Amino acid sequence: MKKICIIIPCYNESQRLEVSKFRDFVRHDERFDFCFVNDGSKDNTSEVLRRAVASEPERFLLVDNADNRGKAEAVRSGMLYAASLGRYMAIGFLDADLATPLEDLHLLSEEMEYKQALLFVHTVDIGVHCWFPCCISFPCMTANAGRNYLKASWYP
Repeated sequence: MKKICIIIPCYNESQRLEVSKFRDFVRHDERFDFCFVNDGSKDNTSEVLRRAVASEPERFLLVDNADNRGKAEAVRSGMLYAASLGRYMAIGFLDADLATPLEDLHLLSEEMEYKQALLFVHTVDIGVHCWFPCCISFPCMTANAGRNYLKASWYP
């Protein structure tokens, strides 16, 4: 089975992170694992994530950065770690607040089966901000997810 790892960058998420949603998702879908990245949180996010990983050690990964490096670096460090394991055919990321619901990952998986040369996936909050620039030099597939869009970009 082709596995996909989704990076979840976390900064001061101890009161908001809905670990049970991630746990329920991996228990019902074997294709996805999650790599949580603590980005030097000042609250007890690190402890919340350690307990989460202990509850699903085969499906949850943890990168625990001691200092805050920003969202982009948190995603990057998670992607580098997941890639170093050599067991994932694809790596993407979602925000910890689940503005894009986990169920939308099924759209990603279906699109990846259809378009074998998928490059990367990211979310864009329409009308507010874009944390990561959209890949405008490649064709894009967009799945409507309310105000947020799950974007899958690939090489032609």
